[in-house]
Amino acid sequence: MKRKILLTLVIISAAIIGCTGIGKVQDDRQGESKSVAQVLKTPEYDRVIQVYGTIRELGIRNSKSFLLESENKSLNAWYGMMVDDKHKPQPDVDIRNFRNSDQVILTGALKDKGRYVLKNHFWIHSIRKK
Repeated sequence: MKRKILLTLVIISAAIIGCTGIGKVQDDRQGESKSVAQVLKTPEYDRVIQVYGTIRELGIRNSKSFLLESENKSLNAWYGMMVDDKHKPQPDVDIRNFRNSDQVILTGALKDKGRYVLKNHFWIHSIRKK
């Protein structure tokens, strides 16, 4: 009898936790994307996040980067030439299907300054049209 009661309590507890989200870890990639202004206002470095905006200066710069703009703020978004402080190159992101003025959502990480990166540069892991 005690075993049945204990088993019933475990099942009910698991159901409550599953329905309320208690104990779940927030995955920023599954959450809402943020504007450039929001990301720069409260920066969280080296965490995977999503940021949305408009592509500017793609193909104009002498680097594998472009400006991402939203809410009157911009950040440098890198799709290549990304090297971490341990000299490890990060994979390039294919941007062939994107143009200036495209509305996009980037998944990646805002970087703090380091050996090969300047503060508030964004390293893209993936890109998609909004």
